[in-house]
Amino acid sequence: MQISIRTKLVGLMAIVTLLPLVVSLAVIVLGGQSFRTETVGRGVFAQAQTESRVMQTRLEDDIRLIRVVATESMILDALAKIDQQAKTQRATLEREAKAIEAQWPTLTTAALKAYLNSPIAELLRSVRQGDSLISEVIVADSLGRVLAASNKTTDFIQSDEEWWQTAMSNGGTVTVYPIAYDRSADAWTIDFVIPIHLPNQPKAVGVAKASVQLERWLPSRGQFGFQDSGWYRLYQPGGQPQGAATSHSFQMESPDESDPHSAPRLSHRTILPEVSDELATITPPGRWLIEEERVIAQVPLFQTSVTQLSNVKFPQVYLELTFPMTSTQVGLDTTGQMILMAGLVAIVLLFIGGILLIDRSILRRICRIRQSAEVIASGDLKERVDVSWRLTRLLGTDEIDDLGREINHMVRQLHSGREDVEQANALKENFLRIAGHELRTPVSYIVGMATLMKESDDIERIRKAVDTMGFKASRLDEIIQAMFKLIPEESLDERLHLQPISLDTISEVIRSNMDPWLTRREQTLEIEMPENRFEVYADRAKLVDILENLVMNAIKFTPNGGTVCLRFSKQLGQNLAIKVTDQGPGIPSEDQPHIFKPFYSGADILRHSTGKSGFNKRGMGLGLAIVKHFVMLHHGKIDFHTSEAGTTFTVTIPLVRPSYDL
Repeated sequence: MQISIRTKLVGLMAIVTLLPLVVSLAVIVLGGQSFRTETVGRGVFAQAQTESRVMQTRLEDDIRLIRVVATESMILDALAKIDQQAKTQRATLEREAKAIEAQWPTLTTAALKAYLNSPIAELLRSVRQGDSLISEVIVADSLGRVLAASNKTTDFIQSDEEWWQTAMSNGGTVTVYPIAYDRSADAWTIDFVIPIHLPNQPKAVGVAKASVQLERWLPSRGQFGFQDSGWYRLYQPGGQPQGAATSHSFQMESPDESDPHSAPRLSHRTILPEVSDELATITPPGRWLIEEERVIAQVPLFQTSVTQLSNVKFPQVYLELTFPMTSTQVGLDTTGQMILMAGLVAIVLLFIGGILLIDRSILRRICRIRQSAEVIASGDLKERVDVSWRLTRLLGTDEIDDLGREINHMVRQLHSGREDVEQANALKENFLRIAGHELRTPVSYIVGMATLMKESDDIERIRKAVDTMGFKASRLDEIIQAMFKLIPEESLDERLHLQPISLDTISEVIRSNMDPWLTRREQTLEIEMPENRFEVYADRAKLVDILENLVMNAIKFTPNGGTVCLRFSKQLGQNLAIKVTDQGPGIPSEDQPHIFKPFYSGADILRHSTGKSGFNKRGMGLGLAIVKHFVMLHHGKIDFHTSEAGTTFTVTIPLVRPSYDL
C-alpha cells in the first residue's frame, strides 16, 4: 500500500502539533477553571482581610476619641478630687451613692442635672451628638458612681458591673466587649472600656465606657464593593451577657438603592447554636473554602497583631464573606469558553496555514521534481527541474533546491555525454565513410598498378605506374599523418617544444612548401610582415602545420590565377595575429558551426577530392580540426570572417614564453 508524502506529513503534523496544541489548550482552559476558582477565593479572602482591618481601624479610632475625651482636664480634675475624698470619706460617699441608687429610676430632671447637665456631661453628649451611632458614653469614678453620662444610665452605681471591675483591676488595658443587642437603642452595639489614670499614677481613678453601634464601623455599600448577591456575617462564641449561649450572625441586606453610599441594613438571625470548633480555631490571617457552590472567606475580625493601639483586649469575633459561585464565575466561564473557541480557531487556522506552507514549500516542489524526472526518463535531456518558489529569497534555499540543482547538473552531464557520444558516433561514421572512399581509392589504384606491372613488360609503362603508385602512397601517408596529429600526446611537454622563431624564417618555409601548388594553380602568395621584426615563442613544427593548412585551404578555394594573403601583426597584450585570406565564394552558413569538427567537409561528406589543391575541392575535414587543436595547445584562439568575396581566418597566439612550464 502506497501512502503519499502529503498524507504522511499531514498525519505527522496532526500528531506532533495539532493534537498537543488542542490537548494543551483544553488543559489550560479546563485547568484554568480551578485557577479561576482559586483566584476568586483568594480575592474574596483578600477582601475579607481588608474589611476586617477597616472595621478594626474604625473601632480603634473610636477608642482614641473616647480616650482623648476621658483625658480632658475637667474630667481628670473631677476624678482626682473624688479619689482624694474617697481616701478620707469613703464610707460617707458610699452611703450617699446607695441613697441615689435607690432613687435613681425615679429621679426628676432637676435631680439629674448634676449628672446629665454638668460640663462633663455636656462634653460627653457632644461626642454622641457628633455621631448618632455612638449610643452612650459614661464616665464612672473610682467608687463606681456615674460621674457624668451622655444620657441617663440604667443604674447609678456601676461598681457591680463586670466591665467596671475589670477596668479598675487590669491596669491600663482597654477592654473591648463582645457584640450585644441594645434594646433601648434597638441596635447591635459593641462596648469598650478605658481605664482613666492620672499622670504618673498606675492606679485608675475612673473608667470611661462607650457603646458604639455596629453601623458606625461597618462599611457602607460603596466602600464594601460587593455585589448584592454576596453577604457577610459576624460570628462570636456564646457567653454573652445574661448567659446567652447562642451565636449570632449579622447579615448585610440591600441598602437604599437611591443612595449608593448608604450603610447596609443589618438583620439579626440566630444562625448557629454556637461557633464550631473548626471556626473557633481559625488563626490569622484566616482561610477560604468552597462549599455548596459558594466561596466563603473567614477571618478573625480583631487581630492584636495588626492593632495600632497598645494594651487593647479584643473579643473573639469572626468575619465571614460569602459569594455564590454562579454569580462570581459566570463571567469567567464565558471568558474561558471564548478563549477555548478562539484558541481552537487559531490552532485550526495555523494548522491549515502550515499545511499550505508545506504544500507550497515542499510537496509542490517535490512533485515538480518527479514530473521533470519522468520527462527526463522519457529521453528528453533538455528538461530542467525548477524548484523555486515565492519565498525563496526570504527564507533562502534548502535541501530540495540542492537536489534540483544536482539533478539539473546530472542531466546536463548526461546531455553533454550524449552529445559527445553522438559526436563520436558521427565521427566514427564519417571516418568509416571517408576511409571507405579516401583510403580505398589509392589502395585500389596501387593494387591495380601492381597487377598491371606484373603482367606488363613495357618499361616506360611500368615507370609511369611506379611514379603514380608513389604519389598515391604519399597521399596515404599524408592522411595517416593528419589523423595522428589529432591524437593527444601523453604529456604537455611532448606536445609543444617552444623556441624563438623568426617570422621571416617561418614565412620563407611556408612560401617554399606552398610554391608547387601555387604554381600549378597560377596563384600568388602575398606575405605582409610588420615593420618592426620580432620573434615568437612557439612549436616550430606545429606552427608550420597551422600555416600550411590555412594557406592550403586558401589555395583550394581561390580561383586559378587568384591571390592568397598571409599577414603577420602584433596585437596589444603581446600577441601574434596571423591572418590568411582567400578569394573564394565564402563558407555556407550551414557549414560554419561545424568547420572545426574532425571529418566534417560539408553537407555531403563524400564531395571531396583525393587531389591536394583542386579548386573548390573538399578534403577529409581534418585540416581545420588540426589547426584548432594546435592553436589551443599554444593557448591561443582561432576565428574566421567569411563573405561572398572570400574568407579570412585569424589565429592569435602569445608572443612570449608562458610563465608556466610547457
